[in-house]
Amino acid sequence: MRKVRLQLFQLFLAIFIIYALLYDFPKGILLVRLYQDLILSLYQNLLVSFLCLVCMFLIEKRKKAPDGVVDIPTYREPNLPVVFNSKRGQLHIDKEKREHVRRSVDIPVEFIVQERLYQGRIKNINKEGWIRIGNVNKGGVFVETEISFSIEQNISMTYQSPSFGKENRIGKIVGISPQGIGVKFQRLRKNKNHSGDTI
Repeated sequence: MRKVRLQLFQLFLAIFIIYALLYDFPKGILLVRLYQDLILSLYQNLLVSFLCLVCMFLIEKRKKAPDGVVDIPTYREPNLPVVFNSKRGQLHIDKEKREHVRRSVDIPVEFIVQERLYQGRIKNINKEGWIRIGNVNKGGVFVETEISFSIEQNISMTYQSPSFGKENRIGKIVGISPQGIGVKFQRLRKNKNHSGDTI
């Protein structure tokens, strides 16, 4: 009976660690390191080999980006990285949530700001900008450019979307950095006289 309990415990621990590696990778690695001695002392059979192989596979899989597509985090680093919470007397880092999930891309773009034509590269785009749902296109893009712009400037963009062909977008510059500008698209609406979307 004791041997059965030990095997059930081992199986539960293996499943828990695999789950943690899949859904919370840092905690999974911590669990593997914490229970390494216990795992090595308890497992003298195939379960150890299986768990080690699964862990190695997951670690290698996490190192590689799938097909060059990288998910951009669903948060922005805040402008003021440290916020003092006076109620608790603690410092904490507050991350701003992104409105939409972003995808890393590399698309040439032409854009007009204050009646001047510029060129740049779209480096990430939100999911709704890439895969349009109905007649609403929310979110925006990050455009890599060395030109200086100001926040709240209007911008008109043209780029080639693999899904929809030539895309024309109007938006506002909502973020600037040394690497480029963040653009928030305006919503699109259907024009009754034309089959396409208009602004």
